[in-house]
Amino acid sequence: MKNGIEAMPEGGELIIICQSQDGFVSIIIEDKGIGLSTKQLYQLGQPYYSTKTKGTGLGLMISFIYLNE
Repeated sequence: MKNGIEAMPEGGELIIICQSQDGFVSIIIEDKGIGLSTKQLYQLGQPYYSTKTKGTGLGLMISFIYLNE
């Protein structure tokens, strides 16, 4: 959610959808921000990769680890 808010410096819409099905929970976070290039999308989740000047590049990597367990 923080990334989504930061992707919309002029404001915008942040959508959060939570669903439960067959014992699994899905959380979908969507923003109307500036978006990412195809190259950036392929690098998401890699250690220390960030599009922010002060980003650590660890937030999505940790999220991806939990998604794959």
